Amino acid sequence: MRALVADDSEGVRFITVGILLKLGYSVTEARDGAEALALFRDALTSPLPYDLLVTDNKMPKLHGIEVAEQIRAMGQDTPIVLVSGTLTEEIEVRAKELEVKTLEKGPYSVMGPKLREILDSLLVKQ
Repeated sequence: MRALVADDSEGVRFITVGILLKLGYSVTEARDGAEALALFRDALTSPLPYDLLVTDNKMPKLHGIEVAEQIRAMGQDTPIVLVSGTLTEEIEVRAKELEVKTLEKGPYSVMGPKLREILDSLLVKQ
């Protein structure tokens, strides 16, 4: 399984990538929303498109919710997990409309199991 992780914080990317590697994912990293969207688009024409996107919301160039909107506008139903330190009601509502899972940032000991729970629920749907 192939995952794309987008976050402008190198430390958060490191933690998220570590979680996904332990779950058996092959991971590509993006430093901002525009890079994530470009990598996602490029992968659509490859034999190995992404199976998952885990993205921060507040990033330079494009926020995570905007990346999700553009991916859905392409007709892609790739599972997306939106991670944020502060999830507003507006973002929660928009994420739900886009069928995007949300996760609040926290310590590795909390975030790891919650991300695993989300991924398990996504695998059940597929």
